[in-house]
Amino acid sequence: MSERTFFLRRPSQSLALMFMFICAALLLLPAAVHAQTSPYVDIGGRASYSGGFATFMVDLYQDQGASPIIVSGFSILIGYNPQVLTLVDVVKGQTLTNCGWEYFTYRTSINSGCTDSCPSGLIRVVAIADINNGNSHPTCYNYYGLSLAYLTFQVAASADLMSFSPISFYWKDCGDNVLASVAGDSLFLAKSVYGLYDTLPLPTPSTLPSLNGTPESCASMPGKTAVRRVNYQSGSIRIIPPPDTHGDLNLNNLPNEIADLVVFWNYYYLGMSAFNPIYWRQQVAQTDINGDGVTLTFRDLVFLYRIIVGDTLPVPKNIPTSANATFIQDTATATVTVSSNGMLAGALLHFAGLIEPTLNWPVEHGWAGFWPDTARNMTIGIWLGPSRGCCSNSQMLTYTGKGKLIQAEAADWFDSEVKTKIVVTGGTPIYGDVDGSGRINIADVIYLIGYIFQGGANPIDPYHGDMDCDGSHDLGDAIYLLNYIFAGGPAPCGIVR
Repeated sequence: MSERTFFLRRPSQSLALMFMFICAALLLLPAAVHAQTSPYVDIGGRASYSGGFATFMVDLYQDQGASPIIVSGFSILIGYNPQVLTLVDVVKGQTLTNCGWEYFTYRTSINSGCTDSCPSGLIRVVAIADINNGNSHPTCYNYYGLSLAYLTFQVAASADLMSFSPISFYWKDCGDNVLASVAGDSLFLAKSVYGLYDTLPLPTPSTLPSLNGTPESCASMPGKTAVRRVNYQSGSIRIIPPPDTHGDLNLNNLPNEIADLVVFWNYYYLGMSAFNPIYWRQQVAQTDINGDGVTLTFRDLVFLYRIIVGDTLPVPKNIPTSANATFIQDTATATVTVSSNGMLAGALLHFAGLIEPTLNWPVEHGWAGFWPDTARNMTIGIWLGPSRGCCSNSQMLTYTGKGKLIQAEAADWFDSEVKTKIVVTGGTPIYGDVDGSGRINIADVIYLIGYIFQGGANPIDPYHGDMDCDGSHDLGDAIYLLNYIFAGGPAPCGIVR
């Protein structure tokens, strides 16, 4: 509605104009008016960026002041543009799940022969409350609000910025977009159809197919009572610029909260079940905290922690630094010792078996926890340390129980890529077994040379790499090991023949 300016007139004229204005406003209110007079099925509008995901909720709304319709089944047909959107999932509406509806399915098809005025991609969603199969019957039909389905799309990478792509109800025949009564003897057809931002209903079509609803000929169906009772409001998705920030894991539009950190933390113990079953794709996309294009990494968790404690701004930092950390588990002494070329700020450990660790590293202003998973016979531990990192070459923890360290991730306070290595020993180390394979061969020489000439880029167990026991790792150690393997030279320090 365009703006109008009202000038002062005589009281009778002012009241008349006010009355006319109110009447016109009531006529032009789209959703509010048809929501109060008739039930309506709504898709709604969403926004997402190229490559992003958007989930639409197809809902049936009924005003509690009006006479409701009791629905026990539906067949919904929705059209979209597959060049812009890719359907990735269709999930039963939450109300249907809560009420115990027994049948829900969907299928997709291509609308062959479609012109510019019709959608080329189609989704049909069908549900029935009770299929009389002898099982328990539905507990409710939710007269005043029915969540029918969730549709999740991914936006094409080539989608035009700031454009709109419609997601519309579509009628190919009279059986599309109908709701069924509990007895199955009545069908509720489209009364009026609205676009997302339309203030007036679209004109009733005379033929099918149509985006505007059903023609009058559909109101008479053999053996059924067809009633024009339901309004339909189509939707669309708007293509927006990609978000400048990440970190909104709980999708409440407030990124980088402590609640987001809790969601991320839970992922490392619960896996994907830590996320919402409907919106998990959007949540996973938010885990790229450091902006390197990779989601669900431990570095992202530490970066989110840094943002929350105020150490850094929520923008990615390009740190070319390379770091390494070797986690050495000694099963004889039940300890885990770490050797690193920098101060670490966080570590994630997975043990095969059930253990109870005692952490030796500090947790001031940080977090630490471990979870024994009896179902999978494993133990998961997470440590987030003090600001700026604290620990490098020292004993990290002791433990009771039996378990083998099988996975380790680490991060420093500068978002470096920390390369990790695990070495499990039973007491006396095997000198010369540089790569921790349990054997001494040419692979150990190659590994040692790579470590020496890449400036420490590869992780290395310091107990296994000092061939001549001079306290350092250099080219002499590589030559020493080559002589031992191929020329019968002296054994590396500590080897028992």
